[in-house]
Amino acid sequence: MKETSPHLLEEFDQELALTPVSKGTRFANSLLDNIGYYIIYYLVYAMWREPVEPGVWLDRLWQDTLMSFAIYFGYYVVFESALKGRTPGKLITGTVAVKTDGSALTFNDVVIRSLTRLIPIEPLSIFWGELWHDKFADSTVIRKIK
Repeated sequence: MKETSPHLLEEFDQELALTPVSKGTRFANSLLDNIGYYIIYYLVYAMWREPVEPGVWLDRLWQDTLMSFAIYFGYYVVFESALKGRTPGKLITGTVAVKTDGSALTFNDVVIRSLTRLIPIEPLSIFWGELWHDKFADSTVIRKIK
């Protein structure tokens, strides 16, 4: 028998509206989470950074880019996994990411959402309908109602 993820209504013992939040709320989530990401990035960067010698700046650029992607990916995987579909931005705005049927995200869903966010033009996908990280993980962001 296939084990299903717990339904958020049962898990939190509260009513949730399955209506996706507005683009403005999604933008606020993104803005707040980017601030959180940059704080973590610069803390890690300050500890990791070594002086760059002349002639090796291209190697350093690749290292910095890979580090940036790893921290960005890790930020969303850690927070959305540990906080059950929430990130610091979602906590502040009172929203949560769930499957489109209202069930909780699985770890695989979180990984898919996080990997898709690494596509450079992914934020622009909102202009073509829904964000790709929602589309590919069959998820949405809703407001938590008490």
